Amino acid sequence: MKPILKPTPTNESFESRPYLGQILLLAAAQAILMLGYGAVLPILPYYLIEFGAGAFEYGLLVATFSIFAFIAAGPLGTLSDRIGRKPVIMISLAGAGLSLVVFSLSNSLILLFITRAAEGFFTAGLWPSGDALVSDIVPPKKRGSAWGNLLAGRTTGMIFGPTIGGILAFYLGVRIPFMICAALAFVALLLSGLFIREPPRTRSKEDLLHDQISQPWWDRFYLALKAYWNVLLTGGLLLVVAMIVRFTRILSIATVEPMFAIYTTDPRTFGLTPLELGLFFFCFAITNAISQLVFGRLADRIGHGSPMVLSGFVTAFGLFLAIIATSTLQFYLVAVFLGLGGAMALPSTVAVAAEAAPPTERGRVMGLLSMSGSLGRATGPIVGGFLYASILALTDNPYLAALPPVTIALIVGILGSFAAIPLFLRVRRTAMNKNTGEEKPLKTDEG
Repeated sequence: MKPILKPTPTNESFESRPYLGQILLLAAAQAILMLGYGAVLPILPYYLIEFGAGAFEYGLLVATFSIFAFIAAGPLGTLSDRIGRKPVIMISLAGAGLSLVVFSLSNSLILLFITRAAEGFFTAGLWPSGDALVSDIVPPKKRGSAWGNLLAGRTTGMIFGPTIGGILAFYLGVRIPFMICAALAFVALLLSGLFIREPPRTRSKEDLLHDQISQPWWDRFYLALKAYWNVLLTGGLLLVVAMIVRFTRILSIATVEPMFAIYTTDPRTFGLTPLELGLFFFCFAITNAISQLVFGRLADRIGHGSPMVLSGFVTAFGLFLAIIATSTLQFYLVAVFLGLGGAMALPSTVAVAAEAAPPTERGRVMGLLSMSGSLGRATGPIVGGFLYASILALTDNPYLAALPPVTIALIVGILGSFAAIPLFLRVRRTAMNKNTGEEKPLKTDEG
């Protein structure tokens, strides 16, 4: 049987073409979808009043997005290997936009959960397909800075979403922000259809076999699992380290981020007003977005091992400050260090994962990487919120209630840094080999 797509040259011919416009478009699209994710958070308590729901339903709705993002990231990343990056990007934007429209019009709690799940599912498709497209079109020595731009857009939308959503809801009503985010998603869909270009690509053996529709579903499922296993074996240490660092870094911050909103507004701690709490998240957002741009470019020069190791210790220092902080200004420094710690590692995790992936499997690899991040984002708020609420109910002391989740987040951050040490040592060995000429350098970092 003839292959569905003929083997074509790799993306070397694309490396000389302009790609900055596509990177910025992808960054804007990811910012828009994460804006929709974040806009829900300050509005949802008021929105749920209409349905007679409370804090338990609020927590479930927040977690639903990340759970379905975790489920979808891998399959949609794999789909981008089969049908192309651009179709999956457009499907994701269209699905997320429609989900936001239905969410704004929902008249039942069940429909809210369904549309929130759909929004998480489709939003997750944009992450691995967008990351894989960057791998396809950007030269290896420029990928760190490219992913810094991409992740900065994603993070900016996610963090600024609550502020923008709250302002829009205050002046226009609680349903209007979702409609505005949906309209922006459809604009991004139109621009993606007009301006995103894909390089020629090859098809993996597993994908060609998967396309044979005469096969039973269990055979196709087996081939999909086999393909993921082969990707893990091929990626080896690089891919495993990238996934562990991504998971631990996001889990560490997600464990305390929702809790801080309750902890800092308690009159017995800092008694922050909504405006002051907004400034806390603003400090986190600005630090995180700018730092991802800086460390993405820096990692292209010094290698990706060092930022991944240092990021956990910077995050842990920020969490230690949260334990000992006694003033509002000191707590704002917590936001700065948490934003800095997360930003140091994330561009490098994508670059390392891309290096571990053959061109035909980049979508699948980016899907695995996105799944690891979504798992941390789904698990963290549940763990942190449960611990804080349970201990606060027993002790009625917010300081004691905050200590366990912050301590767990601190330990997780440090463990993630330890996981990246083998990569750091491998990069150092490469540098020593280049200086001494004793043996051929290990190609850990192409940049």
